[in-house]
Amino acid sequence: AAIDPIAERAARILFGPTWSDPFSIALGLILSATTSAYLLTGPRVMFAMAHVGHFPAIAGRLSKKHGTPAIASLILTILGLVLLWSGSFEAIVIFAGVGLAISSMAVIAAVIVLRVRMPHRARPFRVPGYPFVPLVYLFGTGAVVVAAFIQEPVISTLSVVSLSAALPVYELLVRRLEKQEHPWSSPACR
Repeated sequence: AAIDPIAERAARILFGPTWSDPFSIALGLILSATTSAYLLTGPRVMFAMAHVGHFPAIAGRLSKKHGTPAIASLILTILGLVLLWSGSFEAIVIFAGVGLAISSMAVIAAVIVLRVRMPHRARPFRVPGYPFVPLVYLFGTGAVVVAAFIQEPVISTLSVVSLSAALPVYELLVRRLEKQEHPWSSPACR
């Protein structure tokens, strides 16, 4: 078959034929809900980034008829279609997974860096099990990224290149924002 029912097969092996159909239905509903959440939040994140100057301003426009971020939705739709037409499902998952893993590692590493650089700063939320939990996460996620590079070095490298290409664009947008006088560009908002 072109698409193997992996979840259904795994559920049948693990839980028997009685549970495989309900498991497949539940997984389908979960995937639908996740897709719906991404369709709603992705354009709004891009819209918000455009309003603070961290993304091109065109993505900050709202539809006159519905008041939704139509341009941001269109941009994400085009990017999604380019990804879909450019490779297999596995390639897309690896490409996105490596990028998301590296991004999440940067966020978690920032917690450690900020704790070292600013030890007396107020912390409204404390990381349970610090520093053990963040270090375990970094090690585990790093192992997944290394495994992706071993399995699919070209796709993983393209993911890192796309992340790297975004950094200078982001830096240019932030510098342009710092030159402008906006209430959200003050140091207190950073």
